[in-house]
Amino acid sequence: LSNVTGQDTSDSALENRVRALGSVTLTQPPGATFQYSNANYETLGLIVQVVSGRSYEAYVQEHIFAPLDMNNSFLFREQACEHGAATGYRYWFGLPVPFEMRYNRGIVPAGLIFSSAEDMAHYLIAHLNGGRYDSTSVLSPTGIAELHRPAVRTAGGPIVTDEFYAMGWFVREKDGLMTVSHAGSTPNFHA
Repeated sequence: LSNVTGQDTSDSALENRVRALGSVTLTQPPGATFQYSNANYETLGLIVQVVSGRSYEAYVQEHIFAPLDMNNSFLFREQACEHGAATGYRYWFGLPVPFEMRYNRGIVPAGLIFSSAEDMAHYLIAHLNGGRYDSTSVLSPTGIAELHRPAVRTAGGPIVTDEFYAMGWFVREKDGLMTVSHAGSTPNFHA
């Protein structure tokens, strides 16, 4: 299940991926310790798809990209390539080598979004402005606050940290300011 390079471009890719979780065994009881898993976002993507009655990609396009004027953001690799997507790279013996990861539509909700810096700025403005970008609201200020609310400490036991996990965000204080962040990586891109 951890293989993100397996190719599946079918309309059922997301459901196939989530159904495969039925054979996964937890390493700890729920709530015992913090553990990050992209499977949570794949499952959430399938919930969005089932509840909305639309593909995950169509839902995101209509309810996030369009209202936030994210015109250079794509959920399909072919579309992104048609609009000048950058080449991805992997390091081989310390040297960057072009690498095209196999596209798996089942992991799109976990981070296979192609976007421009300008579009990401629109997305971040909405997060910093109570869910609003320009005159459009994609989420209420209460909803944004809930997304950013620290819910669980990311490390415990002998390692003590002041970093917490919220809904998709890592929250911690840095230089006297609360920061909300989330890094992302695929085998050929890092953000």
